[in-house]
Amino acid sequence: MALITLIDNIPLYSSIEEAEIWGSQYGLEGYHTHNYVATTGYMGGQSHSEIMEAMQGGIVNFLTPSQLAQGNFVVTPAEVSAYNSILPQLQGPTVNPVIPQLATTPIQQTITPTSTQRFEQDQRQQVSRTTPRVRY
Repeated sequence: MALITLIDNIPLYSSIEEAEIWGSQYGLEGYHTHNYVATTGYMGGQSHSEIMEAMQGGIVNFLTPSQLAQGNFVVTPAEVSAYNSILPQLQGPTVNPVIPQLATTPIQQTITPTSTQRFEQDQRQQVSRTTPRVRY
């Protein structure tokens, strides 16, 4: 599912579902097709002229965040502006920021040697101050 292109500033989608979701913003139902570069694409609304008329009235049904996550539905400058104007409502209620109480118990810090430190420790352990004994 993807946005194929814009025709007259109207999105052409690769699936009927996307076209109908986009059209629902303008109160449109159904879809119609266009051929673009040997590919059939789908636009929301029964006809191109119906869409053009509906777009002049602006968005009447804003999509939910879950619908917006399904595809690329905010594609025209007017749609971007409209969604930006209601962005706080889309994000839902905000939580009052409260600073959590700090724990009174000290946090124990565990220090793990790095691989370089472990290598250096291993090298020191292998060094002997005495001459190795030779067994016959």
